[in-house]
Amino acid sequence: SLRTFKQNHCAHKNRTGEHFPSESLNTFTRICNSFGDTPDMLSFFSDRLGVKYPWPKYAVTAVPGGGGMENVSATTLGDEALTDGREAFRQMAWLSSHELAHQWFGDLVTCGDWGHIWLNEGFASFFQALYFEHSRGAAAYANEIDNDVADYILSCRKGKHSLTSDTNADANTMFDGHVYFKGAAVLHTMRRYMGDKLFFAGLKRYLDKNRYKPVVTSDLCRALTESSGINMLPFFQQWIYRPGHPVLDYSWSWEHKRVKLTIRQIQTTDDNTPLYQIDATVGIISGRAMVRRKLRLANVEGVYFFDQDRKPDAVLLDPEHDFLREIAEIHRRPSELFAILLCGSNPKDRNEALDKLLIGTPSSEILNEVVCIMRQDKGQFPVFPYLGKLGELKREALRPFFREELNHASILRRVGAIRALGQLTPNGADMVTLRHLVSDTEPYGVVKEAIRTLYRWGDGNLDIVLKASTMESLHETIRSTAFDILAKACAPQLPDVLVRTYYSTDRVLLRITAIDGTAKLPATEQKTRALLYSALRCGPPEVAMHAAASLVARKDANALNDLLRLKSTLPAETPEWIAIGISHEVEEMQKL
Repeated sequence: SLRTFKQNHCAHKNRTGEHFPSESLNTFTRICNSFGDTPDMLSFFSDRLGVKYPWPKYAVTAVPGGGGMENVSATTLGDEALTDGREAFRQMAWLSSHELAHQWFGDLVTCGDWGHIWLNEGFASFFQALYFEHSRGAAAYANEIDNDVADYILSCRKGKHSLTSDTNADANTMFDGHVYFKGAAVLHTMRRYMGDKLFFAGLKRYLDKNRYKPVVTSDLCRALTESSGINMLPFFQQWIYRPGHPVLDYSWSWEHKRVKLTIRQIQTTDDNTPLYQIDATVGIISGRAMVRRKLRLANVEGVYFFDQDRKPDAVLLDPEHDFLREIAEIHRRPSELFAILLCGSNPKDRNEALDKLLIGTPSSEILNEVVCIMRQDKGQFPVFPYLGKLGELKREALRPFFREELNHASILRRVGAIRALGQLTPNGADMVTLRHLVSDTEPYGVVKEAIRTLYRWGDGNLDIVLKASTMESLHETIRSTAFDILAKACAPQLPDVLVRTYYSTDRVLLRITAIDGTAKLPATEQKTRALLYSALRCGPPEVAMHAAASLVARKDANALNDLLRLKSTLPAETPEWIAIGISHEVEEMQKL
C-alpha cells in the first residue's frame, strides 16, 4: 500500500540518512499517480449509488501486458497502463474507474448471458465518465459522452445491432463499440430523461434487488419503473431493444417575429431502427444569452414555431447533448459560429465553432475575442484543450498570448503553445525558454514538442536533441522522439548514440527503443547493422522481433537467412504474438 511504502521510506532514511534509490522513488511516484485516486473512486461510487462497496477489500494488481480484468474484489491491469505525473494528470483514471465500476456492475450484479453484456460494459464505461464529472468537471463529462457517441457511430460502419440479444449471443459477436460506447451513451440519455434523483434511485433498487444474481435487461427496466413510477418500457424499446440511433437534420429561419424550426429524422428505418420519440430542447441564442425551449420529436419531419422579438444569432438543437444522436452537417454563418463560441453550453459545439471561425483569415476583432475567451479558460481540464487553429494562423500578434500559454494548467495547452510558437519566426528569447523546457521535470509532451520545435528552428539546437536522447521517461517516449528527430536530421552521432544506448542497459524496453531508432538509417550503416544482427542472434525474442522489423524497414535483404534461422529456433515458450510478429517480418523480407 502507499502507506507501507511511505513508512518503509521513512525507516530507511532514519537508519541511513539517505533516501531510497531513484528507481524506488520513481516506483512510488508511479504508484501515487496510477492508484492515488482509487479511494476517492470507491467513496464516490458508493455514495452516488447509495450502495456501499460490496466486498471486504479491494486490490489492484499490475501485470505484464495490457487491458484490465474486473475479478471480484481484485482487479488486474496491464502494467503498460501505469503512469506518472509527467505523462498527464492521473492518466490511468479512466481505466481504474471503469474496472472499479464493474465491482457493482458485473460482479455484485452480472449479466445472465453474453447477449446482455452491455449491463456490465455499458455501465462501466458510463461510470468512468461519471467519475470524470465528479473529479474533473462538467466539461470533462460532456467530452467523455461525446467521445462515446463518436466511437459508437464509427462502429456502426461495421453494422448496427441492438444492445441486447436473446438468441445465439456469444462474446465474439457482442463485445464491440455498441455494448461499450452506445451502452454508455444510452445510460447518459436515460439519466437526462429521468433526472438524477430518479435515475440513481432506480440504479440503487436494481443493485439491491438483484444482489449476487445474474440479470437480463428487463430486470433493469423493471427496477427503474418500480422505483420512479415511470413506465420505462417505451424508452427501452426504442433505445435498447432496437438497433440504430436518431440522425437529425434541421434548419431555421426568423419571420414575423417567430423562429421557424424544421427538424427531420433521416436515419434509415428499414433495418428495424425506429422513428424516435424524444423530448428535446432548443437553444435560441440572442444578445449573448441563450433561451431554452422544449419540443417533442415524433415524426419524420416536424415544424416548430417560437416567439422571438429579434432575429436570433444562432439556434441549437439539443444544446446540452442530452440524448444520443447524430446531426447532419450544418453550414452556419460566421455570426452563428461566434454566438455558439460565446454562449454554447457543450464543449464540442464550442470547439467546432472555434475551429470554423479560424478558417481563412479571421479579423483582428474575432481574434481578440477568441484570445479573451481562451484566457478565461484557465482550468486543468479546459473547455478548449487545443490551440491548433490559432497556431496555424502564424500571426505574430499572437506571440504574447502563446508565451502566456506556456504556463497553462493544462499540459495539452502548453504543448499547443510550443507548437504555435514554432509556427512563428524563430525568436532568441523563445529559443532560450524552450531549451529550458527540455528537462527531467517537465511533462513528457512538453519536452517532446520543445525538441521538435527547436529542431525545426535550426541545426544549432541539435545539442538539445542529443541531450533528450539520454533522458529517462515513461515508455521511453522522450528518447524515441529524440531518435526520430536525429534520424530526420541525418545526424552523424545517431549510430553511436543508438549502439551506446542498447549496450548500456538490460531493460528490454530501452533496448527495443534503440532498435526501433535504427529503422530509418540506411541498410549500409555498419554500426547499427552489426547491432541488429547481434540482436537477432542473441537477443530475447521480443527484442529480436523488433530487430527483424528494423532490418525489413531498412530493406536489408541480406538478413533473410538470419530471419529464417530466428523463426525456426524460437523457444517453445515464446508468446504467440511474438512468433506471429516474427513470421510476418520474414514474409515481408521475402518480398524484398
